[in-house]
Amino acid sequence: MDEAIEAWAKSLNAKTEVSLARLKCKSEKEAMEGVNDDAYVKALDKFTNLDWRKMFLKMSDPWRRVWLNSLLK
Repeated sequence: MDEAIEAWAKSLNAKTEVSLARLKCKSEKEAMEGVNDDAYVKALDKFTNLDWRKMFLKMSDPWRRVWLNSLLK
């Protein structure tokens, strides 16, 4: 029983971390002025992947803009 509760708690923590990372990415994008609507939607699709979320959050603002604009090509 203890193992099941521990596994459930780990799963819940992982889901919470993913949700917080998604919110962080979204708020970072929304803070950027002039982001193209199409790029915004494409970025949301990319952020379903943990690696893309991590990379985006580690980028500086100018590189985030470059990356968002690259989604339009």
